[in-house]
Amino acid sequence: PHWHNPSVPQGLENAILKLLAKDPVRRYQSAREVLEALTAVRGTGTLLAAEAEKLAGPTLVERLGRSPLVGREGELARLKELVDGAITGGGAVVLLTGPLGVGKTRLIEETITYARLRGVTVVSGNAYESAPPYEPFARALLDLARGVDSETLAARLGEFAPELVGLIPELGRQLPRIGDRAAAGSPEDRKNRLFAGVAQFLGGMSSHTPLLLFLDDMHFSDAATVELLQHVARRTQASRVLLIVAHRPDDVPATPAGRLFGQVTHALSREGFCTTVALRPLSDEQVIDLIQQVANHPRRPERFGRRIYEVTEGNPYFIEEVIKGLFEQGTLYIKDGQWSTAFDEIQDYSLLEAPTSVHAAVETRLRHLSDPTRQILAQAAVIGRQFSFDTLLTVAGVDEGSLLDRLEEAIRAQLVREVRSAGEDVYEFAQPMLRQVLYDAIPRRRRRLLHRQVGEALETLYGRKLEAYLEALAYHFAEAEDAEKIVRYAQLAATKAAAVFAYADAAKYLQQAITAAEELDRSTDRLELMEKLGDLMFAAGGREETTRAYEDAFQFWKSLPAASNVDGARLCRKLGEFGTRWAQYNPRTREHITEGLRLLEDVPDHPERVKLIIARAFDHYYLRPEAEC
Repeated sequence: PHWHNPSVPQGLENAILKLLAKDPVRRYQSAREVLEALTAVRGTGTLLAAEAEKLAGPTLVERLGRSPLVGREGELARLKELVDGAITGGGAVVLLTGPLGVGKTRLIEETITYARLRGVTVVSGNAYESAPPYEPFARALLDLARGVDSETLAARLGEFAPELVGLIPELGRQLPRIGDRAAAGSPEDRKNRLFAGVAQFLGGMSSHTPLLLFLDDMHFSDAATVELLQHVARRTQASRVLLIVAHRPDDVPATPAGRLFGQVTHALSREGFCTTVALRPLSDEQVIDLIQQVANHPRRPERFGRRIYEVTEGNPYFIEEVIKGLFEQGTLYIKDGQWSTAFDEIQDYSLLEAPTSVHAAVETRLRHLSDPTRQILAQAAVIGRQFSFDTLLTVAGVDEGSLLDRLEEAIRAQLVREVRSAGEDVYEFAQPMLRQVLYDAIPRRRRRLLHRQVGEALETLYGRKLEAYLEALAYHFAEAEDAEKIVRYAQLAATKAAAVFAYADAAKYLQQAITAAEELDRSTDRLELMEKLGDLMFAAGGREETTRAYEDAFQFWKSLPAASNVDGARLCRKLGEFGTRWAQYNPRTREHITEGLRLLEDVPDHPERVKLIIARAFDHYYLRPEAEC
C-alpha cells in the first residue's frame, strides 16, 4: 500500500486489498474481474494525462480520488502500535474524538487497512437516531459470526448462546440446536448474562484471531448501549480486542443517555488501558501540504493553501467540499496538467470567492445536481443517514431505472456511496452534514408528509417482519405526528426494548405512546399505558420512578367518570407491594392496600381482592413498625 510506496495509485491499492480480503465474498470472484480491475487502473493514468484539459467542472470531481492522510502521522503511528499490541495479547480501548469533518473516518480507514494486512479481523457498527438498543454491538457481532460454522459458533458463545440469540435473532439460523430456554433469575441477573455473553463472544473470537471492533458515532447511543460499552471496554485487557470508539464531544445530546455517555467516556479515559486520540483541525502548513499532495503539484501552493485555510480553518472535510465546489463552478481547473485558477498570475487569492461555512459549502455542491437528483436525495435524507434502495424506491414513486440514474449521479459527485449489506442494496450519505443540509431545507409540513410516507413504505416492504423495524416506525410516525401509529409502534418498540433490558428506551417509547393516546382522547389506552410504565419501572428496580408512575396512573384513574373499580384496585395493590419488594416501610403502602380492598367490597371472590389480602399479609409480616411489635 501507499505507506510503503507513495507512488502506488489508489485504484491499484484498492485492487490489492480486495485480493487480500479475509472474507471470500469480498474478493474478486473470477480472473476476468481481476483483469478488468487492473485494466481500469492501468488506463486511469493515461486517461488523466491525455484528457487533462478536458477535466473540468463536475467531470473532474468524479475523478478526484480520496484525499491523502496529512497531519495525522503521530495519531496513525499510535493506532498502529495499539493494533500490534492487540495481536500480541494487549487488548485496549481508544476514544477517538473530534468535531464533524475533522478526519476521524479517514484515520480509521488507514488503521483498518493496516490491521487487515496484519491479519486482524475487523468488524464495525455505528449508533444513529432511531437505532434499536445495542445496535452498534449487534451489527458488529452479526458480522463477526457470519461464515462461522454452527459447532464453532456454539462453542464461542458457550452458556450465553440463548441470550445472544435473543439480542440477535439472526444467529438462531446458525444455531439450530439452541432451543427456547425459559428465562431464569431477576431482570438484572438476565441483563448481566447478556452483557457477559457479548464480552465472552468477543474474547473467544479474539483468542483465535485478533479483533478490531470499531464503533462510530457513539454520541448517539442509547443508555443500554452505553452500559454495554462500559462492560465490554473494561474487559478488553484480558483479550486480543482493540475497541475503538469514535464520537463528537460537542454533539453529545443533553439527555440522560448523553449524560451517561459522558460519564462513561470520562471514567474510561482515566484508565491505563484506554488511549484518547483527539483530532484537531489542520494547521495552515498542513493544509498547504494536503493541497500539494492532492494536486500532485511540484511546488507548495503557499498562497492558495493559506486562502483555503482562512476559509476552512483547517477542517479536512470542509477543505474537500470547497475544492470540489471550486472545480464544479469552474473557478479551479486543470491547465497543462496542473491545478490552476484565474488568480494565479496576480497571486492574490483574497479575491477568490469560497463558502464561509461547511453548511454553505455543502449547499454549493448540491446546487450543481440536477433537480430530480436533489429531490431524490431530500427524500433519502428523511429516511436517514443510511437508506435502502427499496425503501427509497417506494417513497419516491419513480421507476427503478430513473432512481438508479439519480443515485449514480450522486455517487459520481461523491455525495452518496454504496455500503455492504446482506440481502439488500443500501446507500449512505458520504457525510452527516450532507444529509442534515438536505433535511433542514425541507419545509416542515412536507417533512411530516415524507416521514409518513417512509413509515408506510416500511410497513409495505416489511409487513411480515416488522420486528426489526419497530424503532424506525416509531421514529418516522412520531416525526409525522401520526398519533394513531405512534400508539401502536411506540408500544411495540417499548416491549422489544424491555425484552433486552433497555429500560430507558422502553420508558421513552411508552411516554410517546401515552402522549399520543392523550391526543387521541383514548382514556382507556392511556391508563393501560401508564400502568405499563409503572410495571416497567418496577422491573427496572427504580423505586422513585415506580412510585411516581403508579401514582400518576392512579390519580388519572380517579379522574375518569366511568372508571373500573378493578383497575383502581389493581393499581392500589401494585402500590401496596413496594414494601415486600424493597423492604421499605411506608405508611402509604397500607393506605393503598386498604383502598384497594374497599373498591372490591362488592366482589369478595375477585382474584384481585385475593392478591390484595396476600399483599396485606406480607406487609404486616415483613414490615411491622415498632408500634406494632
